[in-house]
Amino acid sequence: MARQARTTRPEPEEPAARGKKKNEAIDLRHLRLRVRDIEMTDALEAQRGTPWPDLSRRIYERGCQIEAACGPPDEQGNFGTYSGARLAQLLAADVDTLITFQMRNGQVPAILQVLLDIVQKQGKIPASIAAMQQEGAVVRAAAASEALMEVEEGAVATLDLFFGSEPS
Repeated sequence: MARQARTTRPEPEEPAARGKKKNEAIDLRHLRLRVRDIEMTDALEAQRGTPWPDLSRRIYERGCQIEAACGPPDEQGNFGTYSGARLAQLLAADVDTLITFQMRNGQVPAILQVLLDIVQKQGKIPASIAAMQQEGAVVRAAAASEALMEVEEGAVATLDLFFGSEPS
């Protein structure tokens, strides 16, 4: 017998009918997860000492944000429940961490490689990239109070590669 896709969601059972009080902040859902993803979460729980429910919630939140950013916006320009600017703010720290992770492990993100190639060929930063850099400076200035004050020794050479070193 062939299965048919459901056209509507079943009506949720009233919390009172189950004898439980409804918590507006949390909605319990049953997920089907791959064994290897559960094993990864278990390993991270052991490595970091973060309880499995908290770790899983964080993984789910980050995954939702990444999924939203990787797709097109809706008619109002939103990515899921976020504007593009807000989603970019939420993802900024994770994106920086991921780029650093890639570079530490011998991978140069494609966009950085393209920018390096352009700068090497032209000998300067193209105007379109300089404009983006100015916009980024405004955002960074607003977030300066939250900036990291320590830079790992290995990261200094990488930063100098992309942004040049300050004269001593």
